[in-house]
Amino acid sequence: MARFQTLHILVYCARCRNAGVLHTFQDCYRVNFGLAIPSTPGFVGVFEALTRASLAIYGVPAAAAISFAVAYHFCSYAPLTVIGLWSLTRARIRMSEVQEEVHERVSGAVQRLTGTYQGTL
Repeated sequence: MARFQTLHILVYCARCRNAGVLHTFQDCYRVNFGLAIPSTPGFVGVFEALTRASLAIYGVPAAAAISFAVAYHFCSYAPLTVIGLWSLTRARIRMSEVQEEVHERVSGAVQRLTGTYQGTL
């Protein structure tokens, strides 16, 4: 619901004068449905393109739509990233430790799937 409210506020700020609640739900549906397409991590580029196409229906200029999409995307990811990094520092976990753990788990899973796993199950 928070994403819906944020999107509605930003659409209003983008001067999409005829953006009512129904239009905002439709925009959310279009963008989220389009994000089901395999993409880059964080949906960088795809989210912006889908938002631009969705807002073009209401006559929002391309530059304003892309500016809105980039601002919205940043406002969605920045707080979560800051909170996540803060949590890592509070837990005294370094990113190198996280990367090592991920590497060990992924290589172990690949070895088990390919039948080259030498450990005990």
